[in-house]
Amino acid sequence: HDAVDVAAQRLHMMAGLFLGAGIVTMFRGFAAQEVAVLAAMCLVRTAEGLAEVSAGVMQRQHRPEIIAVAYGVRAIVTIVVFAWLYGAGWGLALSLTIMAGTRFAIFALLDLPILKRVGAPLPLSGMVRSVRSRRPFRLFRHLLPAAMLILLSVGETNLPRYVVEGVTGLVVLGIFTSLTFVLYAVTNIIVPVYQMTIAPLGQWAARADADAARHATHVVLVNVLISAVTGTALVVGVHFVGTQIAVWGLGPHYADQGPLLAALSVCAAIGMLRSCLGFVLTGLDAISALSVMSVANMALFGVLV
Repeated sequence: HDAVDVAAQRLHMMAGLFLGAGIVTMFRGFAAQEVAVLAAMCLVRTAEGLAEVSAGVMQRQHRPEIIAVAYGVRAIVTIVVFAWLYGAGWGLALSLTIMAGTRFAIFALLDLPILKRVGAPLPLSGMVRSVRSRRPFRLFRHLLPAAMLILLSVGETNLPRYVVEGVTGLVVLGIFTSLTFVLYAVTNIIVPVYQMTIAPLGQWAARADADAARHATHVVLVNVLISAVTGTALVVGVHFVGTQIAVWGLGPHYADQGPLLAALSVCAAIGMLRSCLGFVLTGLDAISALSVMSVANMALFGVLV
């Protein structure tokens, strides 16, 4: 599908996010500070969605090295901006808003020129025209076979946030979101490794000979081992120095968030392994197995909640 229409779809989703946030605010009666944090998180999510569009284009062109560079720049710059502002006492809502603005700026200054250079331009004028047309809505009919996966993905991404908000309040949810974002940035450093090493898996698996089978098995085992070792190192590192790094980088508000950070590091380690298996199943074109895995994952999470 045309990436311009997919990007326009993300802007439609932004309108839906703010509409949903407004409805929630009306029924829950949030304070002004909480409303500001909620709106800021909507902006952050929209900026992330636009970055996913450009990453998707580059992935289809088999350019994992560019994805890694673009992601690294986005992650480093936005984390530094958020940490500096929040540590300087700018407040959670304003810090998140400026972080979202920084991500939008990086998308315009980095992602768009990269896409133009690789022959897949994403003009802002074209996105505006698509937003005003019906084309983004026509894409939804192509997503019907994946509707279950989409719903599960939304639930998996947002249910933990709803649980945290319900137990501790919206401001602590902002702390949860920022810690999750940092760990997400760390764990996604390994994603280009998956993309580069697992990409030819389908070709090897399609060859009906013993050498190809051994090579495909080797690819899977090596990547699973990379996930397990990296995840273990992340959990151990967070256990010993995670809180100190969070306080140093994000400010004293995180001094008593050790247990939350430890729990999130375990989730991040599990997420790396699950992401690896997802890449394997996608490389083998085993979409039905991937769907079953997602359903089982969501069911297990519901039981835990």
